[in-house]
Amino acid sequence: LDGSKSGQNFPEKSQSILEKRHREHLPDGSFFDLILIEAGSFNMGSNEHASEKPIHPVQLPEFYLAQYPVTQALWLAVIGGENPASFPSLQRPIERVSWYDAAAFCNRLNELCGYPPVYYGDATFTRPLDIETAKKITYPNTIAVFTKPEKIGYRLPSEAQWEYAARGGKDPDQ
Repeated sequence: LDGSKSGQNFPEKSQSILEKRHREHLPDGSFFDLILIEAGSFNMGSNEHASEKPIHPVQLPEFYLAQYPVTQALWLAVIGGENPASFPSLQRPIERVSWYDAAAFCNRLNELCGYPPVYYGDATFTRPLDIETAKKITYPNTIAVFTKPEKIGYRLPSEAQWEYAARGGKDPDQ
């Protein structure tokens, strides 16, 4: 879960040093923590796997990332309904959800936190992706999803953001 840009509940960029952590509170009293991943660069890719070629430099601006994976408790606080997990326990990560479900989760989380949606089912950005729509998508069928990355709010991290954060924000070759 990526907290994109600074916004009404995020630390403001005008501060001399951004806060390293941010706690987001939901209307039901639950919360989750975000950590600041500082701007930087790294070499992404691999020469060992054709799908990851070529190795290339990636430059990332600072961003917030959820400190922990989305738990079943957070999923239920945001989406409600029945727990889709095969291994139910409120403190375990949510599983058995699709990418579409996760994108709809981000839109609902944005709604609860006072941010606009990020994921849409149309190129004109008039139909936000919701959980009811996401649940109707069955593989191998897919739908196009359009994003407004400049929007303030929560979205799924990009592959580059995820890899950079997983590396601790450092290139292992440095």
